[in-house]
Amino acid sequence: MLNILITKLATILKNNSFSVFSASVWIMTSQAILFLGQFLTGVLIARALLPDGRGQYAILLLIPTMLNLVGNMGLGIANSHYSAREPGLSRALCANNIWFSLFVCSVWAVILLYVYYESGFGPYSEFITINHIYSIIAATFFLFLSGYSQSLLLGTNHISAINVIRLAQPFILIGILVSIYILVGLTVWNSYNAWLISIGASCLITIIFLVRLGLFSLKPNLLLFISSIKLGAKGALAAIAGFIIIQSDILMIRNFRDDAETGIYSIAAALAFLLISIPQSTGKVLFPYISRLEHREGGDGTDTAIIYCRITFLITLFVAFLAIVLAPFMISFVYGEAYNESVISFVILASAIALSGYVFVLDAQLYAREQVWVATICSVLAASLNIGLNIYFIPQYGAVGAAITSFISYLFYAFAIVIIYFKLVNRNISELCPRSSDIRLIVHFVNSKVLAKLK
Repeated sequence: MLNILITKLATILKNNSFSVFSASVWIMTSQAILFLGQFLTGVLIARALLPDGRGQYAILLLIPTMLNLVGNMGLGIANSHYSAREPGLSRALCANNIWFSLFVCSVWAVILLYVYYESGFGPYSEFITINHIYSIIAATFFLFLSGYSQSLLLGTNHISAINVIRLAQPFILIGILVSIYILVGLTVWNSYNAWLISIGASCLITIIFLVRLGLFSLKPNLLLFISSIKLGAKGALAAIAGFIIIQSDILMIRNFRDDAETGIYSIAAALAFLLISIPQSTGKVLFPYISRLEHREGGDGTDTAIIYCRITFLITLFVAFLAIVLAPFMISFVYGEAYNESVISFVILASAIALSGYVFVLDAQLYAREQVWVATICSVLAASLNIGLNIYFIPQYGAVGAAITSFISYLFYAFAIVIIYFKLVNRNISELCPRSSDIRLIVHFVNSKVLAKLK
């Protein structure tokens, strides 16, 4: 029985023959299951910790996530791009990732320890003590390595392996949280430690998969690393700025208001991030596909990008509509009445994502053509707008004010990307309007690939 399971797993992991549409669908399917896992985790933590504790937990997770975004230098973008163009570079990319992760985490450790002993961290000192610095660095390393490795698997089209890894972490976390809840009860810190263990386990699974697929190596390639940094650094600022639009709101709400309102907004932000994963997943799959198409096969990915942009918009709009309709009932029923105020913020954020998320698909072609400057400039402008508006809106309107600024910032980003993209590809912006053929394509796929298998 064990041998059969191992053989089956090996067959699944080595399958890299997915088409771009199938890959997008399976990524989104795994995202739906991932949503369930993260949703259950969020409910358990929110009900056990209440808004004050949920706000503190959100800040704890935010710190290593920010260190990861600032320090990763966009190498994930380079991994998908170069491994899609030249699969033979994958092992060298893997080695570069590992050594760079160790180096950057060492730098972060020195910086955090220096600041801790010299001046402290002001209002966030309760979250960054000497013992917690070590766990923060460990979490950052796990996030580095997991993100880099998944981008490498994406570039080599190992979609099944990515799905297994993505789904492992939240369900490992649920198991640990339930065990802790039954044995001693959940607190902010043991919830955080459970999260740390879960991402560590997910990172270990990732390394095992890389070894099994023949992609693991410790022999770096300096010239490739320099090329990766040159490409990735251009997109790193865009990723940081995009992250700032919602996640900086959490820090600013705590700074201007309190832990309770931070916890309330963190629920709305967490649900919004699950929604935005629909266009992000499509963009992630499309990026290496267009890189292969335009650099190895001499094709043009513009038609593909525009069609998938329209389809993604329709799917995201439909899911967002359902989420907005159900939000008033589900948040109160699932999370508890203490989080009722999250509803308005979530509705605003969900509306923003429905009207702007599709541009992540257009970003994919721009990244594949190494025109990363477009996303970088637009993201920085949108993030700057967001921070400026937050300074006014959050003290006045709290979590709702933060959601409004994110809404404005996302629409600004989408408008800017669309205008520049269609100028660069020399196409008519009217091609972005959904067509009946897009709906027929979605219906055909559901009937032929999903319902047919269920029957």
